[in-house]
Amino acid sequence: MRPIHPRFYTHLVTLWLALSIGGIVLGIIVWQRLNQSLDASLRGASFRIALQNTYRTLSEAESAGRGYYLTGNTAFLETFHRQESTFPQRFSELEELAQSHPEFRQDIADLRAVSTARIKQLGENVELRRTRGLDAVLASDPTDGKEQTDRAREIVNHIEQYPQDLLATHSTAARYELQRALSTTLAAG
Repeated sequence: MRPIHPRFYTHLVTLWLALSIGGIVLGIIVWQRLNQSLDASLRGASFRIALQNTYRTLSEAESAGRGYYLTGNTAFLETFHRQESTFPQRFSELEELAQSHPEFRQDIADLRAVSTARIKQLGENVELRRTRGLDAVLASDPTDGKEQTDRAREIVNHIEQYPQDLLATHSTAARYELQRALSTTLAAG
């Protein structure tokens, strides 16, 4: 048997080191991409939750306002004022999360305008009920803001179509990156 030349070991060790370093660098890149994909998915989920919270605040304010001016029960009034005071904070959160989604800016602005007008109208009706009674409320706004409520619901439904797609896209991308990271890590090992 012929002895193996020492240079062969040098080349073998050099190849092994190059592959190891390449595997580590590739692993770092893949894990960073996975992290970015997971962050995007989390931002999409956070945006959707903020949208739902904002719409829920509007709905609860509307229910409480109506409850008060139809029944005169002050428990509804307390709930209305609590939701009314929470409303600006909800929109601030939603607008902050929408910064990474420029396609939603106009919809968010429209939703804010319609919702603010509806909250203002509810507040006026609550005050009218308190000072002049139910008949004055019914005479001043026989539709009870139906157009504003319908428009807000329409905007929310329109926006919610996109985060679903966004979440699905980012979830698929995250799964792909996870699989890639696992394969890369195993290959590098």
